[in-house]
Amino acid sequence: MVFPTGQPKADAWIARLRIIWFAMISSVVFYAVVTYLLLLTHGPFITLDQGVGSALEIGVIVISGAMAVMVFALDGKRKNPLSIRRFLASTGNSGSPETNKTETPQDGGSGTINALGAYYLQSCVLRWAITDFIALLGFALSLSGDTMITVSALYIFSIMVFLKLRPSQEELLEMVQAARTV
Repeated sequence: MVFPTGQPKADAWIARLRIIWFAMISSVVFYAVVTYLLLLTHGPFITLDQGVGSALEIGVIVISGAMAVMVFALDGKRKNPLSIRRFLASTGNSGSPETNKTETPQDGGSGTINALGAYYLQSCVLRWAITDFIALLGFALSLSGDTMITVSALYIFSIMVFLKLRPSQEELLEMVQAARTV
């Protein structure tokens, strides 16, 4: 349970995360607009043979798929109570107000929320950076003169993953609960 006095700390972490998330998802939209404008005015910057272009397209799709799998694997690892406990142990925080000398039930578990807020921020930024890289691969592919269908699919896929990975206060509070029950 998060006590009422710990709520502002959770709110502050989520506000930070939402600002970063919005900036990163906006970058994907920026890549798409720049791609459209560049291809509209200049056309492809690099002309590749059809065989090389197809191989490059397949390679980018495979790498993007592997990166998406990695993003969701990291998401599962982040939610694992054992990973949460290891992180808290490395910071000197047990996660339990009853056994943690630096925090009491009256302070709302703010020490745990701060530690897990940092953990949540790190894991979110890492997953978002990988997702943003998928969009960057699409941007690089667009410069090679590839079809806009594949590039648009990578942008849309990246935005969908970002929407799935939107930060939520419920996830942070679930991590606090997981830290206290393990």
